[in-house]
Amino acid sequence: MTVFTHGENALAKPDTLLPAVRALGKRHVGYGVTPPHSATVGAALLATLEAGRGGAFTPDVKAAWTTAYTVIAGEMQAAAKDVAAADRARRTRRRAASLFNVGHQRPVLHQRHQGLQPVGLGSGLVGADAGDAREP
Repeated sequence: MTVFTHGENALAKPDTLLPAVRALGKRHVGYGVTPPHSATVGAALLATLEAGRGGAFTPDVKAAWTTAYTVIAGEMQAAAKDVAAADRARRTRRRAASLFNVGHQRPVLHQRHQGLQPVGLGSGLVGADAGDAREP
């Protein structure tokens, strides 16, 4: 129960606790933790506290721990969403960079897109420039 005593003391210092909780949430993304896991962990936490504290785990104490865990889990999930959004943005940038050879003065299509003919705009010709048009 010593761990829980330390946890209770940390709850009194949210300026210190919340950055640590957010960092924890970011790390948990790598472990495959998803929001539904929070409900299971919360229920296990409350059951453990009730078993360990016995009669001292009053309805008021249970309500306080429920609130504290809800805030902590919410902060962890928010941090996890930030990581997921950053990962999506990074993947999008990588896909765009693989499509265009980044680093050239003008974008060059990736090999698999080279050889495609441009569509002539306004000329009505497809696959050729207006200058390539031949009179019949």
